[in-house]
Amino acid sequence: MKRILVVSIALLAITAFWAPTVQAQQQAAGAAVTQTGARGDAATRCDAVNGSGQQTLTFQNPGAGLSVYIDTLAIYGMATGVPTAATPTVTTMTGIAGTSPSFQPLASVYPAAGAQGSVSGGPVPLVTPIKCSTSTACAFVGPSAITNMNQVIAACSHTAP
Repeated sequence: MKRILVVSIALLAITAFWAPTVQAQQQAAGAAVTQTGARGDAATRCDAVNGSGQQTLTFQNPGAGLSVYIDTLAIYGMATGVPTAATPTVTTMTGIAGTSPSFQPLASVYPAAGAQGSVSGGPVPLVTPIKCSTSTACAFVGPSAITNMNQVIAACSHTAP
């Protein structure tokens, strides 16, 4: 009996330790507060663009007094022929207060000529979300100087003050 009681208490303690914390979250001023079992800054929207040549992913304007927070980002390139590149081979961002960040995941294969069908880039780790300027539709702008390459830019975000 003691063994069962000890095992039960241990399982209860482990379960309580691993259980997700619940946070309150308000989507907009005056909106109802909702409970989530995840982070309060979890992405609520994901967008992507893809195609040949330079691509631009523009986020929706969040509205007065709000900002878009970029939670996840991925930038890929796929060679449709033998790609060649001039500079810059970075993806830049507009609508950020101060110095705008630039991302260089496509440079892992380019500007060196890659084989047709090769894929470059990938997810860009973000420890904390990137905050866009208040009431601004920020954007990611892919590199313009790479030929024979399809670009994919994907990002998930949330809106908050």
